Amino acid sequence: KVQLEEANRLNALLKNQAKELDEEKVCLKLQWKEADEDKSRLKDQTKEADEVRARLKVQLEEADEEKARLKVQLEEANRLNALLKNQAKELDEEKVCLKLQWKEADEDKSRLKDQTKEADEVRARLKVQLEEADEEKARLKVQLEE
Repeated sequence: KVQLEEANRLNALLKNQAKELDEEKVCLKLQWKEADEDKSRLKDQTKEADEVRARLKVQLEEADEEKARLKVQLEEANRLNALLKNQAKELDEEKVCLKLQWKEADEDKSRLKDQTKEADEVRARLKVQLEEADEEKARLKVQLEE
């Protein structure tokens, strides 16, 4: 009878342990399922990340190409800028020459104005002398006739 009770207690204990193991097994199966879902989700996320990386790689290559194009344009702009600076320098030098020529032409104009004034004065004197000569000629003619 004692052995039977002991066997019943042992049997009950084993049933409880079996029940606990079944519950633990259910938990482990749920954890397995969750881990499997996590793995699937991570696989999807990895695929998405790979797609994003592929797109970014293309964009990076396009950016490098655009950078190269812009570098060429910058070099062209720098060459054009240097050319324009040289042209501006040449125009400044030409402007200095033209200002000197303008000054010389202005001096020539002033000199010609003075010479014209002198010529007008000479003409006025010559006119007076011509009139005096005409008067003298007329007097001489009158004296000759007398």
